[in-house]
Amino acid sequence: MKKFQFVIVLLLVGILGACTTPHADYVDERLGLKEACLLFLCEKKRPTVKVSKDKFRKALYGEYVELAKSEAKDGDWRSARFFVDKAISAANSSEGPDVGGNNIGKTAADTGNKIKGVIGPDVPVSRHWTGIEWLLRPLNREWSNRGWGKDENVAQSYKALLKALRTDAPKARPKVCAKAQVAFDSWLEELEEFVQPEKIKAAYKRFKEALKICQRPIALSLDPRTFILFFNHNSSDLNEGSKRILEAVTKYAKKKRAAKLVLTGHTDTSGNSNYNQGLSLRRSNAVWSALIDLGIPAKNMEVFARGESDPLISTGDSVKEPQNRRVHVDIK
Repeated sequence: MKKFQFVIVLLLVGILGACTTPHADYVDERLGLKEACLLFLCEKKRPTVKVSKDKFRKALYGEYVELAKSEAKDGDWRSARFFVDKAISAANSSEGPDVGGNNIGKTAADTGNKIKGVIGPDVPVSRHWTGIEWLLRPLNREWSNRGWGKDENVAQSYKALLKALRTDAPKARPKVCAKAQVAFDSWLEELEEFVQPEKIKAAYKRFKEALKICQRPIALSLDPRTFILFFNHNSSDLNEGSKRILEAVTKYAKKKRAAKLVLTGHTDTSGNSNYNQGLSLRRSNAVWSALIDLGIPAKNMEVFARGESDPLISTGDSVKEPQNRRVHVDIK
């Protein structure tokens, strides 16, 4: 009789283990794409997740789903559930998952700052614990800025990512910015576990490569008659994005038969102010020359240089700010 009871217990343990073990279909089941079944017993299918048409949300959703599937494949139940819940949040702006898994903390900052209404990257402190920090975490939110132990690279990377996501970059480059955010979360998750150095390096490499593209300055159009072209540090060379904007400027100017185009060059505050005055003029002249090549008469343009005196973003002295390295094109 005891042997029979022992066998029953083993069977129950096996069934319980099967129910709680991640498997290939786990992510699809949680997204409402499949029914969750064990042998012949099936749960009621979840409602299928509705994905926003917004390109950045859609890209975030896809990246988090792939990461969740990767974690499920590796048998990491907690991370698979966490990232699939972040995918759902990215898809439809619902609240994200709880980082601790036990309702620790009750604000959006616990899972990642919401940026323009979209779930953001994980706060570093959510992935870095000591015993005492776990207990005292609700009392001190500032730990999220102190770096990963002695490694300040995590804190600096987090700040750089937030800065990029708070610009128009996710709208201009939705796929690569989504990749940067999810790769950052993956990097933190691997650092937290700290058992697979190769995966840590790979996740960090994916993050840095994607962030480098995501945070590039964007050529912006402020209104139908004002355009901004950005430049690299200490350069007056036009990049590919600027060349496309100049084509739009030319098309608009010819369509409206504009009498005058005013070109105003600017720099950031790094370097000598006299040097920056000359650099801003060289940037204006580079735009002037390119517009002439595109068919705009020289007599229709005026060139000005403001140096570092009129920043788009206010900074202190000697600050390299990409948004301040620019030329305004005003069509009057």
